[in-house]
Amino acid sequence: MLFHTIVTHEHPDLDAMLCCYLLRKYGSNCYQGLEEAKILFCPAGRLPEGKTPNELEQEGFLAVDIGGGRLDTHPDGHSISEEKKRLSAANLVAQDLGVDKEERFINLLEFARIHDSLGKSLRSRNPIDHLMALPNLIRGASFHFGASFHETTNFFFKVFEAIEQAHTAEKENFFDCQSIVLRVHEDRIYIPQRANLKTLFACYLLQRYDSKKYQYDFGEPQEEAHEWKSIAEVLAHCALEDKPSLGKVIDFVEKIKPNRFLLSSKFAMDETVSFVNILRGFYVKHNNDVSLCIDDIFLLLDCVVAHEENWYKAIAEYQEKRQLFTIGDSKIVVVSAKIGAVSKVARWLDKADLTVFHDEDKKHISLSVNRTGKLRKLKLSRLASKIRAAEININKEFSSLKNDNLNAIGEIASWFLHQSEKLLIHGSPKAHREPSEIPFSVITDIILSEVDLEKKLPDMFCPKNKCLHKQCCFYTLRLPNCFHHRRLYEKK
Repeated sequence: MLFHTIVTHEHPDLDAMLCCYLLRKYGSNCYQGLEEAKILFCPAGRLPEGKTPNELEQEGFLAVDIGGGRLDTHPDGHSISEEKKRLSAANLVAQDLGVDKEERFINLLEFARIHDSLGKSLRSRNPIDHLMALPNLIRGASFHFGASFHETTNFFFKVFEAIEQAHTAEKENFFDCQSIVLRVHEDRIYIPQRANLKTLFACYLLQRYDSKKYQYDFGEPQEEAHEWKSIAEVLAHCALEDKPSLGKVIDFVEKIKPNRFLLSSKFAMDETVSFVNILRGFYVKHNNDVSLCIDDIFLLLDCVVAHEENWYKAIAEYQEKRQLFTIGDSKIVVVSAKIGAVSKVARWLDKADLTVFHDEDKKHISLSVNRTGKLRKLKLSRLASKIRAAEININKEFSSLKNDNLNAIGEIASWFLHQSEKLLIHGSPKAHREPSEIPFSVITDIILSEVDLEKKLPDMFCPKNKCLHKQCCFYTLRLPNCFHHRRLYEKK
């Protein structure tokens, strides 16, 4: 069998791209032709022509991390295998190819696992560390590359290879404080063959923000060159002192210590996915010849800046549009907006315990529990059953579905419950779904009823003055809200 295509989801994330990288680089011994295979991007949970993963394999397609198949944690596309519950698709691919125990992959695969299956990230609590690490580099790339999924994936193939290469390197010091940060003569920037991080960042600022177009010269200047001795001088020259999207990057470059990967973490898995480790890998791959990797390093910085620019737009939109509900000592934030990052802003700015995001344009909905907040023990399985029951009740597309096991992990009635039970979504950038037929204001009321168990369910389903009993779509769920409503009605 000759395999000619790898199928994964649109808007590829860390898990999807790592699967494709492993298959392309190491899969040809198991799957003939994969080293030359093209990559096909489809909406998550929607395989080409409605075929099953097994049918596609017989035609030379290999599906990964798209919902269904041997190499996915959701084997039938809608439910999750208990034995695979805490794995990522990249774990399954690595096991299948026999590289899961390779030392150079252990930290990266483990990070992909906790990130995908548990929704966790770096152990560091410093937001600057998170900005300068792989998950936010990937998010920034989604803004920088947009819908050019092949460009995004091809670039991160280089990043994964750099992480592999860095495993063979000794700890390098990219932060030696040279007295001279950068030398420039007319339109030439003189860059040492093995430039340190400050020099690279200063060069990046000139290339991206100065009105003059520069060329690189990887050697010593032959003429008298202007010397910039600090990042501050370069920022002043480019009139960037008040550009907020550069603030955290500047802090990182200025504060990082010798032989450190991050500001506030020495944890090996954090270090593996750090910007600095990727930089080390580029240098190892190209034998310390910065001329061969400077464009890729600058592209990484583009991703960081794109992430930060989106972040500051999200803050402004959040402050304008958010609704804050306080139930007991818990904070629930509901926000209809255009920028998905408002969910993170809610946790940062208002310390939201539960965040509900409604995409104004695409009508996607996501609910996420703050893992360190007052509702950290809340599981969304019962809430999922409420919303799914309501969707089945009013949406003819799902009229044939039964109200059995509505709290299951996976997708039912277009509502997807993540295996962590801390995330519930209806559509996403990588999974197109028709908008829910439940009005968003009603969805909000159902969500609030999960935190306030004495809150009556919305009038749309639950009349004020009576209980519909078996005719009610919620009746079989035996909800605390229903018992409370019935007691109050019976007293009257």
